Amino acid sequence: MMEFIVDLHGTAETEQDARDKTIKNRTEAGKILLITNVQMHPKKHSATVTYDYREDPDFDWEKYYSDQDLEGRG
Repeated sequence: MMEFIVDLHGTAETEQDARDKTIKNRTEAGKILLITNVQMHPKKHSATVTYDYREDPDFDWEKYYSDQDLEGRG
């Protein structure tokens, strides 16, 4: 398990905001992000999110690398 401290300034400071920011910042190609716990810290306007990764058996690496190649040429 890993932990990510999320700054919630500028949001409604909800658990869903913490989850959304974690997904935005910790998503990796070929992996499924599993959030297991969100500990809110209202006085610090932050949250600690506990998460882990699992391999995505349906991830299309060929398409991913093809798309990356096209972006590099743009």
